[in-house]
Amino acid sequence: MKLKFNESKHEYKLGDKVLPSVTKVIKSFFEPFDKDYWAKFIAMRDSKTKRQVLQDWKVKRDWGSKVHQLIEDHINDKRIKNYPNEVSGAIDFLKTFNHKEITSELRVHSNEWLVAGTIDVVLETPEGVILLDWKTTKRPIRKENSFQQAKPPINHIGECNYNIYALQLNMYKALFEEAYGKKVIEIGFVILPESGPVEYFPVPDYSHEVYLMLDHWQNWRD
Repeated sequence: MKLKFNESKHEYKLGDKVLPSVTKVIKSFFEPFDKDYWAKFIAMRDSKTKRQVLQDWKVKRDWGSKVHQLIEDHINDKRIKNYPNEVSGAIDFLKTFNHKEITSELRVHSNEWLVAGTIDVVLETPEGVILLDWKTTKRPIRKENSFQQAKPPINHIGECNYNIYALQLNMYKALFEEAYGKKVIEIGFVILPESGPVEYFPVPDYSHEVYLMLDHWQNWRD
């Protein structure tokens, strides 16, 4: 059965069954983002209206989607002359890998766990497969948080963006290896700035945590 993706709804379907996304599953193990609170907080801090803050966030999300699309188009030989720094940085970064095959925006799912997601880049090298994820966030990458932990059963992990990105990539790895039977040797996310060089963050193996999460999610869903 083929996985289908509805772009406007950001919805994955396998037959008539809607599958939760990797992002949705991971978010369920952390405290939800209070959009209203933080929009008001930033509005007061920056002397803006709440509406302006929400619009700023939308512009950033739309730009992130545009950057992803330009990179995907380049990989698929739909190229333009002048790229923004985020895209040219990603293109140059990909050249540093000795890959024999490259796939962009690969949709994967698990028949066992009934979860789906989209991997930004899959690089097949002589040594094995590498999975990459593009990030256009301007937020600093935090690797620790001693004040807030994830929810059980992964409450030994601090709630910070590095750990969330690492869990996301590890879950993609689990889905990819199940679907394709190929060994993933490296996973990491790449920060694409408006100016300056890209920054690459390889992430550790959180396979144990991923299977704890998927098992917990499945039991909760059932």
